[in-house]
Amino acid sequence: MSQKTIPVSILTNVDKVEVIINGSKKGATENGKIDLQLRPGSYNLELRKNGYEKLTQKIKISENEDNKYNFELVKNQFDLTINCDHNDADIFINDEKVASGTFNGSVAKGKNIIRVEKTVMKLKLKKLTLMNLKL
Repeated sequence: MSQKTIPVSILTNVDKVEVIINGSKKGATENGKIDLQLRPGSYNLELRKNGYEKLTQKIKISENEDNKYNFELVKNQFDLTINCDHNDADIFINDEKVASGTFNGSVAKGKNIIRVEKTVMKLKLKKLTLMNLKL
C-alpha cells in the first residue's frame, strides 16, 4: 500500500461541522466542505455539530478514485413555545436572550435552562430536559 496521501473532500448540508477521523480532530467544514489529505485505507469518520445528531461512518480512501463524501446531518432539536402574561418580560434560554413576551422556536435535546425576567419581577430558574420525543 502506498504511503502517499490522497485528496479527500467531506461535504455536509450545514456549515461549521467538526470533522474527526480515527478519534483525531481534523478541523471543521467551511461553507459545508473540508478538504483533507489522507493515506489510502479505511477510516472511522465522525461529524459533530451542536443541534444535530452525531454522524459516524466508516470511509475507504483509494488511489485513482474520487474520494468525495457527501453527508446530511439531521437536526436534533424540538419546537418550543413560551407565552408570558407580560409582553415585556425577557425570555432567556441557556443565558441567551431569545425573545420578549413570546418565544416560538427550537431548542436542542438535553438540558436547557429557561429563564423569564421582568424588571419588577424575577422568576425562579427552571430546568427543562428534552428527551427523545416523537412528534
